[in-house]
Amino acid sequence: MKLFFSSLILSLLVMSGCANNPQPAEKHTKPLWTNNGEGAIGVCDSHINGNAAQEQAAMDRALEKLAKQQAVSIKTSSLSSQHENSGMYSSGYNSATEINANTKINAHIKKSWRNPRNNRYYVWMELD
Repeated sequence: MKLFFSSLILSLLVMSGCANNPQPAEKHTKPLWTNNGEGAIGVCDSHINGNAAQEQAAMDRALEKLAKQQAVSIKTSSLSSQHENSGMYSSGYNSATEINANTKINAHIKKSWRNPRNNRYYVWMELD
């Protein structure tokens, strides 16, 4: 009899796990605007020089995209590195941008978001 009830409970648990119930949205999903086609989105992972440098790198990337949309000539070179020694982790990012234009790009930050799981920073910028 105990075996029958154990089998019945196990069967009910397995079937309820297969039910087509919608799952709640994950708590830290990225905002829909990060896939927006308007303006430009700049993204930067954790930065060795902290959050301010990370945010600046993301803004630089968004501004570069906005400038490209305006047909401004841009030459960019960047170097990203990651190192791990004896459990210690470090990363770095160097960027050099040369903009050749007589046009001034004015933009503002529309929204920004930092993913709490991986510390990736997103910024949405639009032309003024």
